[in-house]
Amino acid sequence: MAEALQPQFGSGFSKRHLHWYGHFYRTISIVFALCTQFSWTHYKILEGIENEDNHEFYIAEAAKNNWSARQLERQVNSQLFERLLLSNDVARRHRRRRFRGAGGFAGCGSKCPAGYV
Repeated sequence: MAEALQPQFGSGFSKRHLHWYGHFYRTISIVFALCTQFSWTHYKILEGIENEDNHEFYIAEAAKNNWSARQLERQVNSQLFERLLLSNDVARRHRRRRFRGAGGFAGCGSKCPAGYV
């Protein structure tokens, strides 16, 4: 197919490019393909994200924050999604630990003002 398309349309239709186009079509949802703020470079970066949760997170964040392709790449490479998950998990454990250390609901009686227990 590439041999037939290249003479008429140019080098953008090489075997390699056709492979990328097909992969793009299969992996990027139509909703996000219509997002006019994403360039081809955005889509190439997003295509490399295999985990579906990560993929959706970066699409949403890039659109919401109007990230350039370079900013998106930096956030993906710095594993922003994973770091946020870890920080939320650590914060959740810390709150749970503080709650238990304060006696939780069961130990609240001595810490609450009279009439609240």
